Amino acid sequence: MPNIVICPHPPLLFSGLGGFADPGAELRSICVEAIRDALADAPAVVHLVGAGGEPWPGTRLPLSVAVGSHLLDLAGWQGPRTHHVLPEEPTDADLAAGAVLLMGDGSARRSERAPGHVDPRAEAFDESVEEALVKGDAEALAALDPDLGAELMAAGTEAFRALGRWGLTWGVAESQLRWAGAPYGVGYWVATWRLEPSPGAP
Repeated sequence: MPNIVICPHPPLLFSGLGGFADPGAELRSICVEAIRDALADAPAVVHLVGAGGEPWPGTRLPLSVAVGSHLLDLAGWQGPRTHHVLPEEPTDADLAAGAVLLMGDGSARRSERAPGHVDPRAEAFDESVEEALVKGDAEALAALDPDLGAELMAAGTEAFRALGRWGLTWGVAESQLRWAGAPYGVGYWVATWRLEPSPGAP
């Protein structure tokens, strides 16, 4: 059964960018622990999935995938990995063969400190994502409004919609929210899902 780890992708998760204070240390540690737990099943490959964008400095990868690759390195993963920049996704056969690290942020319009201006719809949008992650509600994630997500600067909208589609195809056997917060006015979650075979899956 495929294991899926959901992590955010703020730049502060890169080790050392925060200087001596390192504001990303706690969240980075939680992400790495969740990834290590998923890797305990010794998957054949890890599929790293995230939104597109300009390459992060020093890499040829968009920020989401660059952060995910860094977290995989910190977790000690030395096996095969693939990079999928949305809308490219792993196939059902890919999912059957390995684990997934899915990178996605919530709205960036949650507070005055957020990158975008405050939007009164942002908190409700993020609450709907969080509830779906907790409950393993694939249908709710698949039905997220991409236009609303864009207006709310929710960089993970398409990632969460993809997760919902996988859950609908496979079925969600387990779901766990390991951390949630919006420390900089951006919704972040660390969660794990385990999918199970269903008639629509390989």
